[in-house]
Amino acid sequence: MAEFRARRRRGSPYYTIYLGFGQDLSAGRPKEKSLVLVKLEPRLCRAHLEYVQREGVSSLDSSSLGLCLSSSNSLYEDLEHFLMEVEPPA
Repeated sequence: MAEFRARRRRGSPYYTIYLGFGQDLSAGRPKEKSLVLVKLEPRLCRAHLEYVQREGVSSLDSSSLGLCLSSSNSLYEDLEHFLMEVEPPA
């Protein structure tokens, strides 16, 4: 955070913690494909980042922009799709 505040770091620091349940997150699949994924964002880190950004430090660049949309599928459709990916056809 100190490097970001001093503008020696291009993007904001990564402080988000991802927890996956029922699957190994390091299995080579994108974490967004996990059946149960919990994203933790420590409030202290978020508050400090917002404070630094109010001072004028920006983390905007084309590589850090992203959009996250929830699927409109039902939970049952998501589970069925997941099981079809994981289980080989009988």
